[in-house]
Amino acid sequence: MVSESELIGRLREFLRNSDLDTTTTSTVRRQLESDFGIDLSDRKAFIREQVDLFLQTVHQQQNDVAEEENAAEEDADKPQQSQEEEEEE
Repeated sequence: MVSESELIGRLREFLRNSDLDTTTTSTVRRQLESDFGIDLSDRKAFIREQVDLFLQTVHQQQNDVAEEENAAEEDADKPQQSQEEEEEE
């Protein structure tokens, strides 16, 4: 029997190297079945949950990067105060 941590590790590796726009949970399950040489039909729900968690993490990371880029752009658009003006405040 394959442990959950082994499944999760291989699942994440597979998803990191996959086109997330076209990969389905069935594709992931079939690949895991091929990798481990076992039937994972009874673990469909677990695999679906792990795929969802992976996608949420990727989405959150993309949002974080976008927010950082927006903040950097806003800072770049602000007029720079001279050192004298800053000292007066």
